[in-house]
Amino acid sequence: MHTKQETQETVVLNILLNNDAVTFEEIKNGMIFSGVLEPTEESMINFIRAIMISLQKRFSKWKIVLFTGADANIHKRNYTATHEAKRFCFFNLLEKMYDEEGNECGYIYQHPISLNKERLELV
Repeated sequence: MHTKQETQETVVLNILLNNDAVTFEEIKNGMIFSGVLEPTEESMINFIRAIMISLQKRFSKWKIVLFTGADANIHKRNYTATHEAKRFCFFNLLEKMYDEEGNECGYIYQHPISLNKERLELV
């Protein structure tokens, strides 16, 4: 079971990995669409930056740079996942999704915390 923050980070990670150069507005709309954020007129820039910083710190455990320019400028207007991060996530975090009939219907990237030994034992 993920915390609220981990669930929000998972949504943002999936938005980042499945798109190129996502903006704050696209991230905000994706979070609202997925149900982890209430609709608001606020820009949510600082909230999204905080999530991006948190995700980058989680990936730094494996010495992976999550998005381009992460080390130079966190105050970006859009984010693009690095090739290294996409490759890491594809091989370590990708999970298939199935419908009620057992047919594969897509995939989702899990939160990086799912790679922790303690979390693996819970599954």
